[in-house]
Amino acid sequence: MTIHAVKTSGGIWIPATDEDREAQQPLKIGQPYEITIKESRNYAFHRKGMALLRFLFDHWEPGQIGHTSEYRGVEIQKDFERFRKDLTILAGFYHPVWNVRGELRIEAESLSFGRMKEERFRQVYAALINVGWQGILRRVGYQSPEDVEQTLMHLGNFE
Repeated sequence: MTIHAVKTSGGIWIPATDEDREAQQPLKIGQPYEITIKESRNYAFHRKGMALLRFLFDHWEPGQIGHTSEYRGVEIQKDFERFRKDLTILAGFYHPVWNVRGELRIEAESLSFGRMKEERFRQVYAALINVGWQGILRRVGYQSPEDVEQTLMHLGNFE
């Protein structure tokens, strides 16, 4: 179990999020536990990165004129997870793998809060904002990646 915590001025550690608070509930009071301390990523910046992806997804219109909206009788829908992976790959953050048929596949790097280092996530964020502006937001009137950043800051109240 991993729980993110914040040290208070009194030297007491408190859960960093509601999820962390819930995760520690089963632990018994007075029972000793081994804790490993490592500096965590900037959670607010991670939220901002996820908000950027959601913002881009909301402005993205998939498909091309003349293409069907069904595949084998099933309606084709937008999918956020596929979108996130595709945008991450377009931003240059991927690794090549072989699939079971012996074909090369390009897989997106995980943006998981616990798996990616802060500096790497900052690089991903900058690349995503550029790719998102060039491929999606420029078409709907955003003038520059900086314009996108300002809108995101305003909408999400990020610092």
